[in-house]
Amino acid sequence: MRASLCRPLALGLLTGLLACADQITSPRLCESNSDCDSGEICFEDGCASALDFAVRVTPLNTSGLAIQDFNSVSVAMGNVDLNLKRPGTIAGSVFVKNDTSFDEYVALDADSSSWFVVHARGRSSNIPGLAFEQPLSKIVKTGSSLSLTVPAGLWDISVTPTDTRLPAVFSRTTVAPGQTVDPEIVLVTGTRGLLNLEGFVVKTPTVGWPTAAPTLRIQAIDPSNGTPLSQAVTYEAGAQEPFSLHALKIDSLILLRVGPDATSLVPAPTKELRSADDGSFPSPLVLELGDYGEPVDIKGRITAADGSPIEGADVRIEGRVRGGGSFTASALSRADGGFGVKLLPTQKASDTEPATRYTLTASPPFASPFASTTVSFEVDLAATLPPVICGPKALLTGTVLGTLDGKQRQPLPNVLVQFEGNPASPNPGASKGGVHTDRFGIFSAKVEPGAYRLIAKPAPEHHLPWLSKRVTTSEPFVELHVSDPREVLGKIRDWDGKPVTNAIVRFYRVPSRGSSEESPPAPPTVYETVTGSDGEFVAVVPKAPEKVESEEPAPEPL
Repeated sequence: MRASLCRPLALGLLTGLLACADQITSPRLCESNSDCDSGEICFEDGCASALDFAVRVTPLNTSGLAIQDFNSVSVAMGNVDLNLKRPGTIAGSVFVKNDTSFDEYVALDADSSSWFVVHARGRSSNIPGLAFEQPLSKIVKTGSSLSLTVPAGLWDISVTPTDTRLPAVFSRTTVAPGQTVDPEIVLVTGTRGLLNLEGFVVKTPTVGWPTAAPTLRIQAIDPSNGTPLSQAVTYEAGAQEPFSLHALKIDSLILLRVGPDATSLVPAPTKELRSADDGSFPSPLVLELGDYGEPVDIKGRITAADGSPIEGADVRIEGRVRGGGSFTASALSRADGGFGVKLLPTQKASDTEPATRYTLTASPPFASPFASTTVSFEVDLAATLPPVICGPKALLTGTVLGTLDGKQRQPLPNVLVQFEGNPASPNPGASKGGVHTDRFGIFSAKVEPGAYRLIAKPAPEHHLPWLSKRVTTSEPFVELHVSDPREVLGKIRDWDGKPVTNAIVRFYRVPSRGSSEESPPAPPTVYETVTGSDGEFVAVVPKAPEKVESEEPAPEPL
């Protein structure tokens, strides 16, 4: 990997050196191996070393074992022995910080009937972009200790009390192999730590609720990052008693999110609350949803361009309505392509308010030859929409070439080509799938138009590494060139030197160092294998091509 050059500025050598240290090392972009230096491979995101790879070991027998990541493993000698370390532990107790002992942690009463749901989601600190696939959850009774065995990495922890008077709390901690970490999870109670917000929800001061008043859910949100400051409380609109929720104290601005339950046809606005100079909030609060009107029946039909119906399309509708709140609805198209939903009227244009519209996204089933489509429309009265037409999916065609029977650039049959990631797709799940190359090494698939990561996984008998490449459906034909193989023999042992059997071993391109992204993309996977009964494995990684030095003729004598 070639680091970007950094020239010291006129401020002096020290300033220049500091500037170099702060720069981020990024891979050089490439189209093929010929664009890279000697000893490098062209990966989907740029040139990188062909002798060093990141490795993740995932034991399938999880008794006492956990996932472990290795940032850089050399394969130069063709042999890799990896020793796992003991997993980390998140351990401790749940505490309460109250008014009478504000600067001390007081353990909750062991005789209390309160329970807490602890949820932990982690990501690797050695291989940026790789998350731990399965989050961990545990129910803890008040007064009992918390203990979670986790892989080493960065962990986000949430603790949600079953007592809705207490808000959920969040903590982030880094766990090293074999380390026991106490994240000091503290639940805040009392008026010095919590805001007690009470109030009522009305349509408008002059428009009351209907006889069948809706059921609402109200929650306080931190406007800076969207983190909940309270648990959601249920409120029956029109009730004589006010809603009451407890929120963590932050700065002067708090958002209150008001939304319907699963059956209520009301909008979901977000209201701003600003405190007075002394930090207090009005009490009781009065939140207005606005005169959002009555629900109306909207019908439609999902079809192809020739008018034939599309069955099973996922129809999702969302938009802003009268009063300023948002409203969503969903349905599945029937055998005749038809669907029906109830929607609230959209806002008409006025001197003070712009007109609003709904956005409808129709996503046909994955196996359908038709692509997703999006339309927008206004709603006032009951109506039937014009046909929503889904065009054909894009045809993505290409070939996979590699070394076969000692011959280079041969078409590879029976290669699994998978399609991942289409950020433009309204239904991300529909953009994943896979096809196999035919005996001529050709593959073709109908996919949603957009950008993809193609992952070519040669059949085991080919004994070749995987390949990933970023493509778009606008390309008429895609060529995937699988690198020549470098065989790697290895063994996985635990901390006591015992072989780890039945563990998945994945090789990745070494991630770029110094990434400034909070959640960088996962590095390309180059191979995956499984250890045997003796802990040994055989892997195949890309081998850098030999650079042929061009010989220039000697200059003629004068």
